[in-house]
Amino acid sequence: MLCFFPDFSPATAKKQSSFSIIRKELKEAGLQTFFQYPAMLKIVMKQGETKLMHSPDEARRFLSSMPSTHSPEMDVA
Repeated sequence: MLCFFPDFSPATAKKQSSFSIIRKELKEAGLQTFFQYPAMLKIVMKQGETKLMHSPDEARRFLSSMPSTHSPEMDVA
């Protein structure tokens, strides 16, 4: 059996790990994320459109600019 494992430089691994929190938030919003080498975040929207983010801050601004999926019926008084 032949196995392959990614062998990223420490700088690349650190940059990729800086996206961990926003990746979780994007997933909770129903979006798929992937890394594009070396450390750019690719976001696949529900309509199939893709966005490429170079930093976690850029991804956070993108998520903030999206229409909310929050439903008013779910508000608890």
